[in-house]
Amino acid sequence: MKKLIAVTAIIMAATNAFGQWECRSKLASSLRPIGTSNFSWGNELTTSSGYLTDNFIHNTMIFGGLDYTNNRHTFFVEGGFKFWSLTEYNAIMPEDTVKFSSSTQRLGLREAFYQYSGNNSKLMVGLHSATLKDHYLLNERILGVNYNIDLGKFNVAVTGGSVTRDFARNGSFCSVRYLYDIFDGRPLPELGYTFGKTNMVSTTLVYNPHKATTNQSVSGDEFAADDFSTEPQTEVTNRYISLESVGAVAYHEIFDLPNTIDASLFGVFSSIKLWGGLIFEPEVLYQANKDNRALIYSLALSKDFILNNNHKINFEGKYLGLSSIDSMAVPRNSFSNLFIGEVIRLDAIDIPLFQLSCKYTIPSIKGHLKIQTVANTLNKSPRDEYRNEFRETDIEIGKTFFKKMLINAQFGLIESNLLDNKKYLARAEIRYNF
Repeated sequence: MKKLIAVTAIIMAATNAFGQWECRSKLASSLRPIGTSNFSWGNELTTSSGYLTDNFIHNTMIFGGLDYTNNRHTFFVEGGFKFWSLTEYNAIMPEDTVKFSSSTQRLGLREAFYQYSGNNSKLMVGLHSATLKDHYLLNERILGVNYNIDLGKFNVAVTGGSVTRDFARNGSFCSVRYLYDIFDGRPLPELGYTFGKTNMVSTTLVYNPHKATTNQSVSGDEFAADDFSTEPQTEVTNRYISLESVGAVAYHEIFDLPNTIDASLFGVFSSIKLWGGLIFEPEVLYQANKDNRALIYSLALSKDFILNNNHKINFEGKYLGLSSIDSMAVPRNSFSNLFIGEVIRLDAIDIPLFQLSCKYTIPSIKGHLKIQTVANTLNKSPRDEYRNEFRETDIEIGKTFFKKMLINAQFGLIESNLLDNKKYLARAEIRYNF
């Protein structure tokens, strides 16, 4: 308990430090032991350069992580350095003179937490990446507590904490929003500068009839970002419908800022395996805010195909919608952070929206090809600031070398009523663990 109190105090004292925002990292899954000690460590370097219709963008990130594990106790710290630059050219001028140029560099923490792993429970305290057991509500970096326990075929999880501007995924630093700042003025969630200003608390109850493992993994996988692995999973098909899981969630956001509205949502979610291995994940939530009552629903379908040559094709589709109860209702939750699309980053405020993707993986050469299109449908929101339309189509080609280096090439097309013309993206990225 003394260790727990000490770590909590240290992390709370660090709330004014710079945080790393949308810095995807797989560092925690590739740590190496230091001799025969209980310590492990690792580094990761990410660098990318790209072009977005008259804008040249570059960013570099280097992370360092240290893990100490002794029996059931783990202390993990990961921090890094981020540099990004943006150069905008005036395409109207024949000499393409520079119109705007900026650069920023930051040091910061990405993770810093204590974890206790019991026989059927897990406790995390500190700065960590947090998601809920549902499919929609939380995808954030919080300064707080997460506890979950398996009780036979049931799992109970409680999560609570503060989301500060420095550490949040939607924060001030380490953000692709600053690299692709082509939609200046879009509505964004309010975030507090200090601990206790913008907070969330939730609890979930999940029933797993097949007793599937549902404990939240050790932080470090950065919210399901693609890792370096290209090995396909074994395809499992069935002739009948199978209920994989069903759950209930209660979620509340608490804001201590002027002109902000708390969000309260309650609902149910499930994962169902249909014929041929098709996975259906529905979720329905009741938003209980005064004058903002609505039903928010998420419908997702996915399917894996394993070919004779061991190649894998993955199809995914998702639709998120809102059915208003009050005439002026719009989504009020701030920390879903869907970030759909490489540039536009569609989020809850853009509902109704959809996402379609297809990924082709070739394990023998450790390569993949992914095509994705995202868009919000004709937005009939009663509020003017939400009545914008966006569409983005991306193609990504990637290959892993020596199990430590991933090279991605991305190409995209962005369209919106906020743009005078279409925008084109071309970007190359290298991620290296060492």
